[in-house]
Amino acid sequence: MRIAIALVMIFFALPAGAQDTAQTQALLQFAANNARFDKTVSDRARTVFNRQFPGCGKIDRLVRQLPQALSPLTFPPAANTDKFPAPMQGLWIEHIKIRACSRVQQVNLLAAGKADGEVVMLPLLPGDTRADPAIQRESERIASAAVVKSDSDCSDAPVIANTRFLSFKGTNETLSQTDTGQGWFEEWEYRFCQKMVTTQLAFTPNTEGAVQVKARPAVITTDSGAKAARVAPRSSP
Repeated sequence: MRIAIALVMIFFALPAGAQDTAQTQALLQFAANNARFDKTVSDRARTVFNRQFPGCGKIDRLVRQLPQALSPLTFPPAANTDKFPAPMQGLWIEHIKIRACSRVQQVNLLAAGKADGEVVMLPLLPGDTRADPAIQRESERIASAAVVKSDSDCSDAPVIANTRFLSFKGTNETLSQTDTGQGWFEEWEYRFCQKMVTTQLAFTPNTEGAVQVKARPAVITTDSGAKAARVAPRSSP
């Protein structure tokens, strides 16, 4: 199995106070060069992958992506014996692409630095959702409610299987390939009573800095082993 770190130097948006060049550089250097943490992330990603994508079996390849800072990071003093130490404080997201079952899936981990140099990692939703951890739980509640309505005879709890970014929102609820600051659309897939069910979500920022989430009625895409039918993106839930 080949394990690599894909560090593509692209601009990524950070909250106010986190867009510090020195901190960003330190996080990238830590992610690229701390071998112990690289192994920790890889091992944790495998565990989360097997839980979020059950039955997939052998992992063919695992590739870490560019980390995404969520808050200001505090690193140890320069005198620290570790050349590329972990942050002592702050939050960031680790994105890991995993090839298995002839498909590439994405696992996401929320990482939190601790004063003792250890890093706590918690699983986030799978896939390439742009929803940050602060709104993922509420978004999942809204999406799950839409999925439940797709089969009133089913008493099972929906289990999220994947998330997929569709497009940014343009003017007048149109689709856009560029971020206009007006929000975005996603498709979330759930396992529900031996079926695969999808719902499309619209994420719209409001004037207070929060994000409003709306879901379209869910659609059954796979039933009794039938081949999944892809749902064409629609302009707005």
